Amino acid sequence: MTAIAKPKPTKLSLLKVADIVEHAGYTGIIQSIIPSGVNKYLNLLLEAGDIRQILAKETDLIFKKRKDSDLAYKFDKACLASIKAIRWNGGNLGSDPEMFVFDSVTKQVIPAFKFLDKNGGSDRTMDGEKLFWDGFQAEFNIKSGSCLDERVNSTRFGLMSLRNKAKAFNPNAILTVQTTVDIAPELFADAKPEHIAFGCTPSKNVYNMEGIKMDGKDVPFRSAGGHIHYGLDKKEWKQIPEYVKALDKILGVACVALFAKYDNPARRSMYGLAGEYRTPPHGLEYRTLSNAWLCHPTIMYIVYELSRKVIAMEQKGLMRFWDASEKETIACINNCDVPKAIAILRRNDKVFMDLIKSFSYNDKNAKVIWNTFMLGVDALVNTETIEDNWHLNADTFDYYNVRIQSMHEKLDKYDELLKVDV
Repeated sequence: MTAIAKPKPTKLSLLKVADIVEHAGYTGIIQSIIPSGVNKYLNLLLEAGDIRQILAKETDLIFKKRKDSDLAYKFDKACLASIKAIRWNGGNLGSDPEMFVFDSVTKQVIPAFKFLDKNGGSDRTMDGEKLFWDGFQAEFNIKSGSCLDERVNSTRFGLMSLRNKAKAFNPNAILTVQTTVDIAPELFADAKPEHIAFGCTPSKNVYNMEGIKMDGKDVPFRSAGGHIHYGLDKKEWKQIPEYVKALDKILGVACVALFAKYDNPARRSMYGLAGEYRTPPHGLEYRTLSNAWLCHPTIMYIVYELSRKVIAMEQKGLMRFWDASEKETIACINNCDVPKAIAILRRNDKVFMDLIKSFSYNDKNAKVIWNTFMLGVDALVNTETIEDNWHLNADTFDYYNVRIQSMHEKLDKYDELLKVDV
């Protein structure tokens, strides 16, 4: 290793806290120095002028006057206490989730084309977005915007409209969060070619991978996606492939663990592979996730919040703190390898917990969310009661009842999870 000259002690008056944060590589971590925990330690070091002590043992800090782009500050991960200030440079969020409807008596799929119009038809959700069949599964759009509360509410409107349409056709209809379902031969026999064909617009893939190409009539199952859309300025479009890779490394892997009982590698044999995306006019559509986050609005909050933080990690040059290779990330996602996903999250526990803390409001919530990723979504919510989870039978919908900060009041399994150390 090439020797680097040791830095001279620098007084706090010469090196402002903001300057340290700006060039630390973990931008936005420390908003202010407060007299507690790691921040107290940092404050003492700054006052003493000995910045070197807060660096990792194997790294060096160069204090020489030069252009900002040449600065090489490297901070010890142990001192990166919080990333609460990290924000993504983006705009609207959206989605076009898919869902299967089942007959509660026969336990068979009710094909969506039996009770919904095709894309471009007249069916709409309660807030005016498109509701249509996409083969055997139903699909709807949620209203785009920057407020996550409104995205959750729009998703509820979509689910309510889907439920109402399905029950009008078959009173036994129920919504299910199953991501991959078998299709009985008689349902194929009763379908038109357009109902069976895979007509989805081809995706892009940052790793140049493709799923298996087969005729729809030869595939005895169908899968549902839960794609997330991100509004991005055009100047950021060149970074989209890197955003997708970052989303894979953290969000994609984390969701493999979270939805251990629901995601199926059969789906990813055809689509929803690691690295799958599109570039619609508004920016990015991340297509790797299944629809499993529809199981509960609080889970939707968690997944969406984490996704924004991941993009912020890439935008601010922080993904180098995440320890996972591209190869193992791809294998973990494509194979729905839950043990590998948990191993990756544990290996990156400090950074992943920082990400969770950045949107969980308090340490208790953060612990519960961490445990939910480790144990699976069923540890926190009942995925079999979608209508109750989303208050589909209620006249009004109170955001507070499903927000992350309300978990301790509204989720029965919260106290039990809080006692677990995993």
